[in-house]
Amino acid sequence: RLCHTECPLKAGPWICLYAKDGQTPLETPNSANPDFPPPYCYQQIQTTYWARYCIPYEPVNRSIIVAELTTLPMTLKATAGDFERSDSLIAIGVAMSIFISWLYLQGLMDGRTSGIIVWSSIVGTVVSLSFVSWCCWKEYKRTVEVRCIDGLEVDGCGGLRATSFRRLTFVIIGLICVYVLIMILIWRKIALAIKVIKLTTAALVQIPNRKLVIVPALAAAILVGLFTLCVLMYGMSIGTVVEYDADKTPGGKVNQIKYNLEYRNTMIFFIFMFLWWLGIIQGCVYYIISSAMSMWFFTRRKETLHSTIQISSRFVFRYHLGSICYGVLISTILMPIRLTISFIKGKLERGNQKSPVVKFFSNCLNCCFYIFEYYIKYISTDSLIHIAIWGEPFFKSGVRSYYLTRRNEDRITNLAMIEAFTIFQTKISASFYGCAFVYWYLVNYA
Repeated sequence: RLCHTECPLKAGPWICLYAKDGQTPLETPNSANPDFPPPYCYQQIQTTYWARYCIPYEPVNRSIIVAELTTLPMTLKATAGDFERSDSLIAIGVAMSIFISWLYLQGLMDGRTSGIIVWSSIVGTVVSLSFVSWCCWKEYKRTVEVRCIDGLEVDGCGGLRATSFRRLTFVIIGLICVYVLIMILIWRKIALAIKVIKLTTAALVQIPNRKLVIVPALAAAILVGLFTLCVLMYGMSIGTVVEYDADKTPGGKVNQIKYNLEYRNTMIFFIFMFLWWLGIIQGCVYYIISSAMSMWFFTRRKETLHSTIQISSRFVFRYHLGSICYGVLISTILMPIRLTISFIKGKLERGNQKSPVVKFFSNCLNCCFYIFEYYIKYISTDSLIHIAIWGEPFFKSGVRSYYLTRRNEDRITNLAMIEAFTIFQTKISASFYGCAFVYWYLVNYA
């Protein structure tokens, strides 16, 4: 592997194709311009850039180097290096996304501009997906220019990378068309969700010091994410250097890192802890906001309310932190089980239902799934809201909130889904604007 500040474009003697007499080259190198590559002639070392590496044009050595660079350890190493070299730009992009999210939040809190914010975020989602498809197509063209002769993809010379980016481009374009069609079909429900957002924010504005819970929660989530990222990157880099005999060079030696699998297996625990901590932070925010809203709702004289956020924060850390940690722990443990059940159900539904063997296993598994779902249906974030209102234990609150939701299922389900989907659009748009700024800076000034 050639790693230099600049790639050596040419080195070594010329190798040319000869005429039938075996003595006359089809074309000799141009002595006046030795850097110009003559037809039917090449030099032993001809390289081109690929990220921070110099890779040769020669097919055999090129395939060996590309196969090494695309392995998982090298990909993670390159990703860590990209983070290290662009940490300032990433921080600027994150800061911009946070600032734009704050602007969106201020617009949603104002009943006059909440509708404009929601519809503009939907347009921003379409623009962001279009931008991603354009980036994928640009990366496909760049890969073809680097790997293929004359920049034309013939006989799959671009490899799996070019094929993946080309397919991903068309897949994203298809998603954009489907997304626009769905938005046209559900625009009335989106308008209803905007009305609900206006009503909710109108009540939330009346709560003083509401920002005291958002800023610490966001800071805690960022710290937990940074700590987990550092631990994962450190765990992936732990290993020992092992010396091997080189296959292509007689007597040569190659040093290769043998990574420690024990440290890699512990990453599952750190990912689990990351999800648990995020769930605890989110659960505390749910409780504090729900408790403050319930105080405002059940108080007739609104002007007498003071420091509802502080009171709710004291309640959550004094009385209900154990319930939140316990409920989030169970939800985090059940998350992979629920995903596995959904995957198995999909496989069974696509199977041959006429086969008696498939029917037997399908019925047995459906029975087990029913029993499992019967006991976990009470575990949801609605129980945290019930705890905030009534102050009851976690499981008792889960049962009561479940039956309350079932009695009003027609009113709640569709509206909650549309409302969450609508707010999700603003998150995508805010993230896109920060990423677009970083991309523009890298293209023009990096």
